[in-house]
Amino acid sequence: LVGYYLIMFLTRVTYLNDNSTGYVGGFTMPEVNQMFDEMRSNYSGWCETFAREAIAVDDPNAIAEFHNLLLSMNPTTALSSAKVVFLTNNRQYLPVVKTPVTTLNCKYDPIVPDSVAQYMKHQLPHGELEILDTMGHFLMLTDIKMFRIAVMKTPSKVD
Repeated sequence: LVGYYLIMFLTRVTYLNDNSTGYVGGFTMPEVNQMFDEMRSNYSGWCETFAREAIAVDDPNAIAEFHNLLLSMNPTTALSSAKVVFLTNNRQYLPVVKTPVTTLNCKYDPIVPDSVAQYMKHQLPHGELEILDTMGHFLMLTDIKMFRIAVMKTPSKVD
């Protein structure tokens, strides 16, 4: 994509910690397996808990919106999607990305820790990182204005 610029938000290359390299993705395999078990045994309860944890701010509307989105998914499909999301490891692809990338990350994201954003910044050949002074995983639900400002001030095209 010569001449273009990528903006990444809610980014992760893998959620799983890797003790052999020191990579901190935020979750251990037992934690991820426990989440999968909770999704299997009590999907609606898991949706309620995960929505509250992911939003991470006292915003009943954002929590309800995300909770309802999760509930609208077929539990089997949601579990399958969660497995892809939480078990995929894309770290090996970062060094070959030639397009400039800015990663936007919330200062406190309960799902994607700062270590992931820092890792991506250093592994992407043309990576930049902007830490937004807020909390939560879904800024577009909790503070759309801050999200828009952050995206708009990031270049979309490189000459």
